[in-house]
Amino acid sequence: MNGTTIKKQLAWLAWLAIGTAHSAWAHDQSGALGAAAGATDLYLVTCYDDNEGNGASEHLSLDITDNAPKAAAMISMQVFKGGKALNTTDAREDSLASPELQFAGGDGAYWVVVNKSAAGKENYAIVYHCQNSTGGHTGTTITPLQNQ
Repeated sequence: MNGTTIKKQLAWLAWLAIGTAHSAWAHDQSGALGAAAGATDLYLVTCYDDNEGNGASEHLSLDITDNAPKAAAMISMQVFKGGKALNTTDAREDSLASPELQFAGGDGAYWVVVNKSAAGKENYAIVYHCQNSTGGHTGTTITPLQNQ
C-alpha cells in the first residue's frame, strides 16, 4: 500500500471511532405514527450500571420532537415506572423539542409511550439518556415493542 492509501484508511478509522464514541453518548430513537388518531408506539428503556465507572442510574432523561410532516396533531410521550408517570408534549410548530423529562426511577425498566392528539401521519425523534445523580451517562438500552 502507498502512504496516501494508508492515511485515508487511518482517517476513515479515526472518523469511525469518533462517530462510534459519540453514538454511545447520544441515544436517539426515530419513529412514525400512522394516520389513525389512536396510533401509539411503545418502547422499553432500560437503565443499568454498565461498569464504565459512572455507577447506577438515578434517572432517565428524555424529550421528543415532532418532525416533518407536521400535521395538526400534537406529539406526546408518557413514561411509566413503579406506579408513577410523567408526560411531555411537543405542541410547538418549530424544530424545538418538548420540555425535557427527568424521571427519577433509578436502574430498571421504564415504559415509554408515544401518541398524538389527532389523526394524521406523524414522525418524531426521542432523545433519551440514563444518568447518575451528577449527570454522568449510565447503561441505556431501548427496545421497540409496538409500532403503529
